[in-house]
Amino acid sequence: HRVDRRQRQMCIRDRHCAVQTFNKACELDDPWACTMYGFHLSRGIGVAPDADLALKVLDKSCKHGPADPACSGARQLQEDIRNALEAAKR
Repeated sequence: HRVDRRQRQMCIRDRHCAVQTFNKACELDDPWACTMYGFHLSRGIGVAPDADLALKVLDKSCKHGPADPACSGARQLQEDIRNALEAAKR
């Protein structure tokens, strides 16, 4: 059981580290990093869930235009987030 706890703690720490890396790279205008950061924010993976912030950072994913895979992924994720927010209001 002790090993399981250590593995879980390492996994949590690793996820948090990944999220912080995506955040920093997004701040430097890396479209894929913004998409990944938005994904983690939207799902609460390695960070507290924050749909509003996720929607905001996902806007930065389209630096290279709508044909860029980072942008198309971000747009789909934004749609999913908005749909989930609307469903939660019902």
